[in-house]
Amino acid sequence: HPAGAVFAIAGVSGTASNELSFFSFDVRTRAIDRIAYEKYLEYKFGSFYEDIASVLTDTVSCSCAQLADGSTFVIYTNGDTGIFDAEHDLVRTGRLYYRNQPAMGAAAQDGDVWCCVPRENLIIRYSPERDLITMRIGGTSVTTFGRPVDLTADDEKLYICSHGSKTVKTVSKKDYSVADLLEFTEPVYRYIRTNGFEIVALESGVYLL
Repeated sequence: HPAGAVFAIAGVSGTASNELSFFSFDVRTRAIDRIAYEKYLEYKFGSFYEDIASVLTDTVSCSCAQLADGSTFVIYTNGDTGIFDAEHDLVRTGRLYYRNQPAMGAAAQDGDVWCCVPRENLIIRYSPERDLITMRIGGTSVTTFGRPVDLTADDEKLYICSHGSKTVKTVSKKDYSVADLLEFTEPVYRYIRTNGFEIVALESGVYLL
């Protein structure tokens, strides 16, 4: 969302317990508005969302990243992936694993994508063009991250949500140095920076910082 975030909630009043409703949150006005499913898809996948959504059986639980060449990378929490080219055609499916553990989350850097591997306590840089993991940061033998479960990015940094260590850490895109950003008393699931504001999803709820 250009002014905040979009999200899905199951079991909103007046709907079935498993029925999803979609909302937008504007960080500038603090307004929460109900939106159509199609608008949610447009915010998530871009203006050609119909081409992508028509192929996916689950458009909500996946993470996605738009890459420099116009392609779209989609990944689910079990490591299943899909790559759509600049014409929005599905050109490849597969599974992204590191040491037999599934990757999840997606943040773009040029033509590559960064993902988390929670059970290995690390993040990986993956090249869809070469179908190759080109870098990893962290590992089970170090304390760089504590079960990272999601990540976002801006022009300069990656922002890593560590469920186990209850922190948000940054990784420089220039030299790949890791730094502490935020620490909480409960697990962190999602962190977004937008329009000068910060939004974080914790175990107890979603907060504007």
